[in-house]
Amino acid sequence: MKNATNNRFKMTLIVAAMLSLTACGGGGGAETSTNGSGSGSGSGATTPAPLNVTKQAVTSSLKENSSFALTFAVSGAVGNIRVTDASVASASTPVTGNAQVNGNTVTYVVNAGEAKLSNGQHTVTLQIADDSRSVTVTQPIVIENTSANARIEELTSLKASATTFSSLTEEKALFDKIGEVAKLVNPEYLPNETTLKNKFAAAIADTESQTPLNGWIVKTENTLSGYAAGSVSEDELTRIAGDITAPLNARASKANVVINELLTYTTSVVPSLPVGTVFVGDKGVGISQFEGNSALGSYIDGVWSYNTAYKFMTAITAPELNTCKAQ
Repeated sequence: MKNATNNRFKMTLIVAAMLSLTACGGGGGAETSTNGSGSGSGSGATTPAPLNVTKQAVTSSLKENSSFALTFAVSGAVGNIRVTDASVASASTPVTGNAQVNGNTVTYVVNAGEAKLSNGQHTVTLQIADDSRSVTVTQPIVIENTSANARIEELTSLKASATTFSSLTEEKALFDKIGEVAKLVNPEYLPNETTLKNKFAAAIADTESQTPLNGWIVKTENTLSGYAAGSVSEDELTRIAGDITAPLNARASKANVVINELLTYTTSVVPSLPVGTVFVGDKGVGISQFEGNSALGSYIDGVWSYNTAYKFMTAITAPELNTCKAQ
């Protein structure tokens, strides 16, 4: 009986000792690794620091046909640093890039091409990785379209000039001037004066000849607004400027018919006056059937001058240069 009691006592001591060893770690256990920072436990293995990418030199805007070097600082990399360009190119905002790694610095040179939209948006997307991890960084950049500024200025001036031309102010002045001459030199004019004046007034007010030009003016306004909003390309600015010739000629066509009829009464004193072609001034400033017409005159040092036979036209198209009026 005594031996059995002693055996049970010894067994109790052995179990207690084993439990004590397990609680102190002497029996070993599982080891866990993470991508977090800091030291691991147990055998002394360490977890690598996080892979971090910090923007150093960046830009939010870039003029077309120029470049900029974006730089990023990389920390916590294990092994080699690699860069993958995941940027998506756009036809309206052509942008290319070239990445280089120098130590712990990534340089990405952005090359902006010829922009088509007003302020095209491009996002640089880079995947920067080490041997086992990857970080994606993005940098939005607005590509400024600077070449369109001149086209916008010209189209704005052209729209204003077209609006002025639509009233046919010079044609009205010419008709009145030739009519005064006709009264003096041809008695056959007076019986027809009222008829010709009514025909000319109808031609000026004619909506059919006004519609194409009015439509062009409205479309131009919408095109300029669309470009500013980024929905219309620079190419459209150029195209619509070239569409103005036909509407201008249509607007003046019916008035020209009456002017030519009036000129038949003054052939003895007024030379042939070619009308029917509309000329647009430099950069869209000024529209006329007369100024710019090489059959009537020429530019001298940038100033329009009528040939001797057509000097009387100065009082019509440039009244501020009329000597008599100036006096």
